[in-house]
Amino acid sequence: MVQDRKINETDRQIVECLHGNARMSLKEIGSRVFLSGQAVRNRIERLEDLGVLQRYTVNVNCPVFGYSVHALIRGRFSPNDITFFLGLCPIQRCRILHCYTLTGEQSTLFDLYVLNQEVLRDMLERLRERHIQVQVDMVLDEHPDLPAQGGYEQKV
Repeated sequence: MVQDRKINETDRQIVECLHGNARMSLKEIGSRVFLSGQAVRNRIERLEDLGVLQRYTVNVNCPVFGYSVHALIRGRFSPNDITFFLGLCPIQRCRILHCYTLTGEQSTLFDLYVLNQEVLRDMLERLRERHIQVQVDMVLDEHPDLPAQGGYEQKV
């Protein structure tokens, strides 16, 4: 039973294929890792059962939908403050990509897109009115060409 829980090099290669292109066919993955499509499917199901593969998602290109400002907002948010902040982010004005709980003084980080700087200013003013102090960074560039590291240990 313990043996079933081990992740081997073939599993790692399958995860890497999916990380690079989650829509890759089982047959194509199989050709890369020297397995049949059915064997790849079985391994993927086992990786899901083990919690290695947790969910499948879509990354939306927010600027295509008019969200022109990519920002990171960090601060000390209570649970009520988070609820308030989420209320400031209707889909027509804001798209939250990620929300993280962090160590340190500023314990919450929101990674989000907003329609424009005016929307961002309005959100920040409303946070100030509630005495929620935040630090805001605007993303200048993303680097999608950098190699993805995945969420697992890699050999060096």
